[in-house]
Parts: sequence; C-alpha cells; structure tokens
Amino acid sequence: STVNADQAAEEAVKAIVAAEGQVTIVIDDFHFIPVDTRIELLRALKQVVWNGATVVLVTLPHRQPETDSTQLGGRTATVRVKEWDEADLEQIASLGLPKLNLTDPTGLGARLASASYGSPQIMQHLCLELVETVNGVLTTRESPLPLVEPADWQTFHQTVSDDGATKWVERFIGGPPVRGQKRKTHTLIDGRTFDGYQVIIAALKELGPPLSLSTAELTAKIDEMMQDTKAVDVSVGRKLAQMSEIAAKPLRAKLNEADTEDVSPDKLFDQDVNDPAAGDPQPVFEYTPDAVKNTIHILEPYVAYTIRWHVDSLLSA
Repeated sequence: STVNADQAAEEAVKAIVAAEGQVTIVIDDFHFIPVDTRIELLRALKQVVWNGATVVLVTLPHRQPETDSTQLGGRTATVRVKEWDEADLEQIASLGLPKLNLTDPTGLGARLASASYGSPQIMQHLCLELVETVNGVLTTRESPLPLVEPADWQTFHQTVSDDGATKWVERFIGGPPVRGQKRKTHTLIDGRTFDGYQVIIAALKELGPPLSLSTAELTAKIDEMMQDTKAVDVSVGRKLAQMSEIAAKPLRAKLNEADTEDVSPDKLFDQDVNDPAAGDPQPVFEYTPDAVKNTIHILEPYVAYTIRWHVDSLLSA
C-alpha cells in the first residue's frame, strides 16, 4: 500500500512527543527557496508543528518568513542573532594584545573596532596588520611594548583586502556587458566621468558605506555628486535590482550580453545558474524594493570595507 508522507510525519511526531521526546526541524538558507515553495513548505509543516514539533527557519536578518498566508500567525517567534558590536570587537584586541606582551595606551583597538563593520574577521585582519607590519611583532615579547599607530591610516586600511570582496565590487562596477554600444556616462562635480554603475558605487563609498541604507539616502548623495544631471538619469532602482541579481549568483556564473544597460534583471544570466544555494556563498548585496522604504543591504562586511577603502583604485582601473 502507498504510504502518505504527511500522515507518516504526523504520526512519527506524535509518537516521539508521547514518549517525552523532542522533534526539531531546522531549515537553513530559507531565503533561497522560491517564495511559492516557501509558502507550500510552511503549510506542509503546519500539522507537524501542531502535533508538537519545533521548526527553525534560518534566514537573512531583513527577511521575514511568509507566515501570514499560512495560518501560522501567533505561533511564531523571531529570534535575531545579535551582531558583534564595537565593544565585542574591541575584546579581540584587549584580550589578544596582552598575550603578545603589547599594550594599547592610545586606544588603537577601539579605533580598529570602529572600522570593522561588525566583522570579527576584519577586526582580526586589522589587528594582525597593526601588530606584524606596523609594529614588527611576530612573537610574544619578553618586555612590554606600547603599540604605535600607522604613519598613514588610509594606506594602512588599503593594505587590508579580501580577494573575493574585490572581485564582487569589480563585478558590480562592470555591470552587465552591453552589446554594440557604450553606456551612458555622467560627469561628477569633481570632474570624474562614470557610467551609472560606477556612479552608484562611488556614491556608496561617499556614504561610508553603511551595511544598510535606503535608496532615498543613495539618490540624495548621487544628486549632490552630479554636475549637470540627477540620480533619476542613472536609473538607480533598475541598476540596484541588477546588482542584487548579480550578487545572488556565484562569481563563476556568466553574465549574458545585453542589448541595453537597462536589461531586466531576470535576463542577466543563463537559466542553468538559477540555484545560488548549491554550495555557493550567501549573496553579498541585496536590494529590497518595498512599498514604503526601498532598502539596500550590504550583507558581506568585506564588500563594504572594500568599497570604503579600495573603490577609488577600482574605479580608475
């Protein structure tokens, strides 16, 4: 006889719960699942939840599971994993430096923490550069040594880089290849001439960039930077959607050649690379159009760091 999968799952959960056991179902990368499939999956899990199972959906911080249309309202709770704040990051220095018999009388650890975009990896990278390259310390010292700061902070930050983040920023700057025509260019107040993708990246750099910002903030900055035109001439929303689509695919995915620079995001890639979840990294950048507030999320701190400290050289390459 044919076994009903849903009924079998419900009976299994009932049996485990009756024996005072616990059933927990964890679905990682929930945001990668297509929206329609997510809704059907939640509906399918509803019955096992009612029979005592716990379902954990792991998703990006700004994504919300579609519970309103699945009759799961009131039965869910959001648990947000706290990001590292500057005090947390500073402990990497305050706990690590004494192990090398180094002191930090001028608060360099705090300065590095503020430049780390909430990333312990960036903080560790900066600490390593400060200790080894700037101060020449490779092993634990016999006597205490006060740390000295870099002679030039900009040069110091530019010595710290990540190859993957650099490739992503280069891909955003390049945008989709256009067949047989040049992109429209725009002149900035400082005299530089950029196409729309370059303008967006340059504006993000001028804004910091923060890990999350609204398109209103971005377009206001672009308006400030432009000489004779405005952000509306850049088609910011369309290009952000294209960048978001590019970031949702692996770097090895081949961009199609487009007829115009305003190609629809769903035409950027061949159809055989539509699954970004199969062993590929999380998207590093995402644009979320919303009826109230369009939001840009830089999901990989090293990408934000690269835009902040390396983008001028990438734009002039």
